[in-house]
Amino acid sequence: MDTNSSSAAHGGTARLFTLWCLAAALFVAALNVSSPRTQVNFSDGRFFCLAAQLFLAGESPYDRERLRARQREVAQQYPYSTAELQGDIDRYAYPPASLLVFAPLGLLDYPSARQLFSLLNVLLMPIAAWVLVLFFDGANFARHRSLALAAVIVGLLHSSFPVTLLIGQSDMVVFFALALTLLALRRRSLLLAAVCGAAALIKPQLTLLPILAVIVRERAWREGLILLGAGVLSNLLALLVIYHPGLPRETLDAVIYNRAMAFNHPAAGYGGLFLAARSPVFAAANLLLIPAGVAAVLLAAWKRDHFPQHTALVAASLLTLYALPLHHYDFVLLLAALLGFVAIDARLALPLILLALPIERESFAQLLLARVPGALSVTYQIGAALGIDRESITQSMLARNPAWPWLAHQILHATYVLLAFVAMQAYVFLRYSQVPPSAAGSPTASPAGVVRTESPWAAQRSAKARGSAQASE
Repeated sequence: MDTNSSSAAHGGTARLFTLWCLAAALFVAALNVSSPRTQVNFSDGRFFCLAAQLFLAGESPYDRERLRARQREVAQQYPYSTAELQGDIDRYAYPPASLLVFAPLGLLDYPSARQLFSLLNVLLMPIAAWVLVLFFDGANFARHRSLALAAVIVGLLHSSFPVTLLIGQSDMVVFFALALTLLALRRRSLLLAAVCGAAALIKPQLTLLPILAVIVRERAWREGLILLGAGVLSNLLALLVIYHPGLPRETLDAVIYNRAMAFNHPAAGYGGLFLAARSPVFAAANLLLIPAGVAAVLLAAWKRDHFPQHTALVAASLLTLYALPLHHYDFVLLLAALLGFVAIDARLALPLILLALPIERESFAQLLLARVPGALSVTYQIGAALGIDRESITQSMLARNPAWPWLAHQILHATYVLLAFVAMQAYVFLRYSQVPPSAAGSPTASPAGVVRTESPWAAQRSAKARGSAQASE
């Protein structure tokens, strides 16, 4: 088989593998949609629909009283269709560019916009995972396809995805835009990087570090400048549409007084800020851990010949989840880290993917059992036969500490992200400190000096070629 035929066969195999990943993502998306956790209440999605309506009318959604008045107007129009419109609404605190992204929702009536946004979140879930597979795809994925599929499934089974569907959050749109931005930066696509980068930066606390890591690592300075310019221009354009003399103060107040930026937010967060709020030891340790994490990301991005290709991106994703004040639904970014582990090394990925399973209160096994009629009741009956009264145990724990399940959830997430970040940095340092990866930091390159063994078929073809050459002489 000649080189062209071999390349074509490899390309066909890679395309088939990405389709398998897409199929797995579609399957898990169906599980998430049918999960009892995704009975949509749209408590966050209403912000985008109402803000889009005000934006298209040339009014400012950053005026809290005007936003509340708009909600009352819509609630009177549809009194029986949407329960979330009966509750109070806080400030709209997203960047002005988000109004451009969600403006199409303002063209529809509220129930239709609600359905469209929920459907969009469902569709973007598997597509975003597929785009990430295209971004990370390499020889390590080709050799460890089962592990890559496991990373897709475990990542999508994290409850941040169904919670995003539940409350109508923007994380699915932002995550999809981030995946496309990373792919565009790697392929040097200026237009795609500008458009998707501006959309991804409507949640800069989730996307900025990963984007910067890839820009520095790929030396994509021109694409980075255009992306930055697109972000600035999109925000200015949105502000011009709704401008009035009091707009700067309204926007600043919305950001400063937003509950996500409140001083007590770390107590309800999921990363290192939560651990610091609970323990003085972590509060002191974070003064070292977080700056060291930033330095590790920059080092991996700049010294790209000394680290596997995706080290900087994975480190930036984990550092984002640990160091910034994020919510539970922002853990959609964990999927990028899990796929990145596989791209770096299977020996690193396997334990970290397995460790990602227990951080959820609703485990993979529970989610699958919930799809089988009567399966959960049978497991509870088996537990009762063994003397395990699940309800009594739960009530006993809650009596000791009513917040225990929530705290355990937060502690598990924060601890996992910290352990994964330290484990990845230690593994990469120990493996590549003496002998860096070859081929300019290729994620699958063997360390310099390590000779690849030739396949038996290739060796046989070489022997035949040498024999033919000798015979012709």
